[in-house]
Amino acid sequence: MRPRRGARRLLVRGGLFARIALGFACLLQAQSRQHAPGEAQIKAAFVYNFAKFVEWPDEAASPAAPMVVGVVGDPQLADVVDETLRDKNVRGRRFLVRHFASLDDLALCHILLVASQDKLAVQRSLHVARASPTLTIGEVQGFSDQGGVIELVLEDNKFRFEINAGAARRGGLKVSSRLLRLARSVKGN
Repeated sequence: MRPRRGARRLLVRGGLFARIALGFACLLQAQSRQHAPGEAQIKAAFVYNFAKFVEWPDEAASPAAPMVVGVVGDPQLADVVDETLRDKNVRGRRFLVRHFASLDDLALCHILLVASQDKLAVQRSLHVARASPTLTIGEVQGFSDQGGVIELVLEDNKFRFEINAGAARRGGLKVSSRLLRLARSVKGN
């Protein structure tokens, strides 16, 4: 007996979620066999998995060029992201992680992780990122409402995420429908 269409969709969605969760778990297990993953490792795993489900426009960079991940704010987070992504690649492109201590030094990135709670720093980061096809990820409340593409939300001691699909489109980014289905909410459709 075949499950109903809604049930099949739930099974497929559940299977996709299980595969992504397994990917997160494998990535985190490889990073720290002795300690439970901390917030920084979880955020780094999210960055890696988001990159797998987003497409940048062809003019964003050549396929041989590294995927630049910029981190604004927390230098320790930048170190963990660098360590986590060091041997990883997406579609054959390796990662290059850069920490920006000052917003004046902020250069163009494919992914910009805004690890700051300072509202002015968040606004300035988003303003700079709007000039290029940049996947912006932040955790300050209202990040996606301000034009960020992905907002990480800590809910019941678990990270969830919201997606601003309109901001992604304006930046020339294509977010996979599979990732959109896993989001806690999708704005700007």
